[in-house]
Amino acid sequence: MAKLSRTYHSQSPELSIPRHYFVSVDAGHKTCMEKIEKWAMKLRLYQEEKREELEVRQRLLAEQSNSYQTAKESLYQLCQQIHDTVLSTRDRLALELEKGQEEAERTCKEQVQEITAIMGPIRLCLMSAQILCSSASPIDVLQLSSELNKRVQSILSRAIDKLPAARTIDPIEARTEIAKALEPFL
Repeated sequence: MAKLSRTYHSQSPELSIPRHYFVSVDAGHKTCMEKIEKWAMKLRLYQEEKREELEVRQRLLAEQSNSYQTAKESLYQLCQQIHDTVLSTRDRLALELEKGQEEAERTCKEQVQEITAIMGPIRLCLMSAQILCSSASPIDVLQLSSELNKRVQSILSRAIDKLPAARTIDPIEARTEIAKALEPFL
């Protein structure tokens, strides 16, 4: 038997080993083995608890990573759809504007041709009226005035359409069209 002169205190009361007693080596060995087995059991339970926590955290990391990737891809896809929608709306409005411009230009050119075509007969009628009024004999005036009147009435009865309305898209209208196109995304 041996006398132990110091007391060892652990933070846990059951781990404290009083060392002021005389104990047999076998009894001391047995007591220490029981305590070590208790410690090992507690350590195994702690290890299992931490293993479960580790698995939970690893699953959480994997789920967060997948969730992040899905959210990121979804965000990029949404932005691309919005971008494509804005561009297609822009292209549609530009095409409408271009078609309106082409139609207005075509109509205006037709009207220019009509007006140009009528200018010759107008000049001829005006010259005829001037000749009849200034140098024609009274008999010539009486004979030709009805013919001149028919020609003047024919010229005046020609209807030339009004100027075509120029189609423009103001910024507010463009914004409204873009907003309508983006409604499904909002």
